[in-house]
Order: sequence, then C-alpha cells, then structure tokens
Amino acid sequence: MGIVKLTDRYSLNRLEEACMQASVYSTSPKLNSIKPFRNMARIKVLIRRQTIIKIIAQALLALHEEQRILEEREMTNENTIAK
Repeated sequence: MGIVKLTDRYSLNRLEEACMQASVYSTSPKLNSIKPFRNMARIKVLIRRQTIIKIIAQALLALHEEQRILEEREMTNENTIAK
C-alpha cells in the first residue's frame, strides 16, 4: 500500500526507476529505499558510471580495431616483401 500511495506524489516512470534502483541494492527493499527522492542521487551516479563505462568501451573497441588494421597492414607488407 505504501508504494501505491507514492503514485499520488510521483510519476509512474520515476517510481519505476526508483524501484529498479532499489532492487539493485537489495533483493527485498524496504519502502524507504524505494522513495524516489532518496534514490534519484543514486540513479544519477549510476547513469554517470554507465556513461563513463560506455565511453571507455567505445575507446577500447576503437583501439582494438586500429590494432587489427595495423596488424593486417604488417601482414600485407610482409607478404609483399616475401614475393
């Protein structure tokens, strides 16, 4: 009933985000951990972390692709020299 009462004060999207966030931290979250105003700071931190992780992943993929291209060029050059 406590969660249902929160729908009077918060949007469903915000409540859903808060519930998902609370479930990340606990398998049996309490009502206090679901209240959106308490979880919004945690959500913002997680979004920042996810953004940073995505940027790092993209950079690593770019480096991997660059390394693969360089290795292909070296192999082509070695084959050309061998002929």
